[in-house]
Amino acid sequence: MSRGWFIALATASVLMAEAGSTLAHDYYVNPDRFVVAVGQSVPVRLFVGTPGTIKEHPYRSKATVWFYAHGPGRRWVIAGKNYYRPAGSFRGSKPGVHTLVFRSNHSYIELPPAKFETYLRHEGLRSIVAERKRRGESERPGRESYARHCKALVQVGGKSDGFDRRVGLPFELTALDDPFAAKAGTRVRFALTLDGKPHAGALVELMSLGDMEVAAAATSSSKGIVALKIPKAGRWVVATTHMRRAPAGVKGDWESLWATLTFELAR
Repeated sequence: MSRGWFIALATASVLMAEAGSTLAHDYYVNPDRFVVAVGQSVPVRLFVGTPGTIKEHPYRSKATVWFYAHGPGRRWVIAGKNYYRPAGSFRGSKPGVHTLVFRSNHSYIELPPAKFETYLRHEGLRSIVAERKRRGESERPGRESYARHCKALVQVGGKSDGFDRRVGLPFELTALDDPFAAKAGTRVRFALTLDGKPHAGALVELMSLGDMEVAAAATSSSKGIVALKIPKAGRWVVATTHMRRAPAGVKGDWESLWATLTFELAR
């Protein structure tokens, strides 16, 4: 799956809004540090990236549904200032993994039929190509609303309790193995849920935050589980996409959900 393909297609659309201009790029939470001491303040940044293009985004309240930190026994809002970078900061008061969470509002995009079909194929969404054909929509523009569901794991005070925390995102990636204890060359398992249930058959990719190149990929099992080999130490993002018929209240014919999970492998 090449996530850079769709940005070229989308840019060509006269219907592209500012919010949609980064649709094919993976959106992720990127704290300045993934391993910190208790009480240490950490800037929290929002990035969008694809191979060759990585850009920091400011906080925008109108585009945000959730922006918070979830630590041991406590959850609190990360206070963002509109159009400022970094998007916010957080300070962990107890040892353990803190989950930084960002969820966006829906944004809408419309693409010509051929470009939409090309995008679907390159994103591994061939079932949607087939569904459009079944509905007689292959020659119609692609009318889609999309939303982001992002998490980052920060280890506070040298403890990893909470690395497997689920926060209730509609589309969510969760680590099943402790990434802070993993070594380069080993596999780390992740669980993918859609509306709280295991989601099978999704293409899940591992990318380095340094260049957003795909280092590993696998398809989620019937239990929504995928195992990805982390090739080396560094900062990583796991990413996946799901598309479904737009439910009531969501603009367009299709809704796409994008999920990311960022973490650091120290050794």
